[in-house]
Amino acid sequence: AFNDGEFAEAAQKYEAIVNAGTISPELLFNLGTAHYREGAVGEGMLWFRRALVLSPDLAEVNQNLEFLRSKLGYLEFPANKMESFLRGIPAPLLRWTFALCLWAIGFALLGIFLFPRWKKNRGGLITLSVFALLIGGLVYYASDYRKKKLAIDNFATILAANTSALTAPTPDSSKVIELPQGSEVRILQTTDHWTYAEIPGDLRGWVRSENLEAVWPIEIQQQ
Repeated sequence: AFNDGEFAEAAQKYEAIVNAGTISPELLFNLGTAHYREGAVGEGMLWFRRALVLSPDLAEVNQNLEFLRSKLGYLEFPANKMESFLRGIPAPLLRWTFALCLWAIGFALLGIFLFPRWKKNRGGLITLSVFALLIGGLVYYASDYRKKKLAIDNFATILAANTSALTAPTPDSSKVIELPQGSEVRILQTTDHWTYAEIPGDLRGWVRSENLEAVWPIEIQQQ
């Protein structure tokens, strides 16, 4: 269907595979390409980003996004080295490091206050507790930042054309900014019909919920 230019049919069949429980970065890339070719730009961008969740270095997706960025002018949060570094740290490593810091602080405090014979080592124990406290604080900050700012399930893609972010969740509210199809936003709050989102450029606004979709997780539509 795709090779014959039947992109809507190809997208439907690709989605049927996804709904059957088969997911791979190549499949999601093909689905995004089919949607884009049929004219559903926002849907295409959504599935491209979903492919990157599974394989961040997938060359075909990154090349397409680079091309579409200049063509569509969609909004996207800028990447920086700190966020890339934090994304690359395994979550279990952060949890284990934080737990180790707590154990080190507890061990040092016990040694300082409950074991008089360790008095000669009190300076070292104080240093250990302060060092563990600093490392633990940094790890906690990194974990909290990842959860609030970098977690993929906080992000959504604008699907519909002529979408605007508004100052309040009412249709007649003032416009904050126009959001081109494929734009990236960070979900802050949801109601029945509106989503309050952070927008690239240090902006915030209310967007109609049907005009966007969370990048992850993928909602399986049972057939």
